Amino acid sequence: MVGYRRFIAYVYEYRKGKKEDNCGFMKVEVRNHMCTIEPHLQVGNLAAGEVCKVYGFVRKEGLMNGILLGSCKTEANRIECLVETDGMDMGGSGIPLEKMGGMILLTESGGFFGTEWDDRTIRPENFKESIIKKEETGTVCEIIKEKAEEKLENESKPETDSTPDLDDRHEVEDVVEQMQDDLLEAEEMISDEPQAKDEPTVGGIWEAEQKITCRVNTKQEEKEKTIALPFGQPFCPFQDSDLNQCWKITPQDLVHFPRRQCALRNNRFLQYGYYNFGHLLLCHRSNGRYILGVPGSYDQQEQFMAGMFGFSCFKESNCIKVKKGRGGYWYRAIDPPAGC
Repeated sequence: MVGYRRFIAYVYEYRKGKKEDNCGFMKVEVRNHMCTIEPHLQVGNLAAGEVCKVYGFVRKEGLMNGILLGSCKTEANRIECLVETDGMDMGGSGIPLEKMGGMILLTESGGFFGTEWDDRTIRPENFKESIIKKEETGTVCEIIKEKAEEKLENESKPETDSTPDLDDRHEVEDVVEQMQDDLLEAEEMISDEPQAKDEPTVGGIWEAEQKITCRVNTKQEEKEKTIALPFGQPFCPFQDSDLNQCWKITPQDLVHFPRRQCALRNNRFLQYGYYNFGHLLLCHRSNGRYILGVPGSYDQQEQFMAGMFGFSCFKESNCIKVKKGRGGYWYRAIDPPAGC
């Protein structure tokens, strides 16, 4: 697709000027000149509420000149946010994404996290912030939140599936090249749809406190049309008024969806979730859209793999029991099934 680029870059923590362990990844996407940057980092002993600044950098005369793209607040032990800026004018600097060598994240407590895609070493002592006169640095959407700050997120890999190598060698993997053409087309079409104004901005994560039952018996709901599907088993995994109806489905049920969605049957992450929990989830939202969910747990490995295969959002459910972490569904938007 013209004007479209998407890739994932692994992020490493740097301590005392030295590269340490991988701590997560950063998803970078450019669509119609708009660049979105999504860091997903797990950082031990990171306090909640710290300011984390996100920089792109360009190399000049041995230095790494940082361009501030946005900032966010940390959560306990993690950094999750969404930064938006002009892909041809990153942070108002006049420099396009293609000219950048990577990105750096700095926390108030002195944390230094970096990723590069120019195959050159990151040396923290050579990094400095460039002062750019501009109106604004781009929009930072709020940090991903969890229910009651005690709930949410990523993957325990399949027994025979191998997760991407997270060794010291920096890798940048183009997600477009890893997924099937049909799957990519489906995701592009879905993401082109504008986000509802009142919806949470990060990955479509629902932040409503789950204080009301799944089927509130109000006059408004009585007027809502009950959707009858020729497949699936009615199911209520959430206490959330945003979801009108949910069904347990199988990969074979995806034949009832448009051809692009049908290709999701071959998605390895979807197959893994179905193998372990025996079902997938289809839900109809109050805004008329549908989501497809894959049961799993929220931990670092699973978050990475879910994002790689197109299921970047997580919603907790007490119906999914896991030994460690929080059970729930990794989900993505999907077109309606035939006849809906």
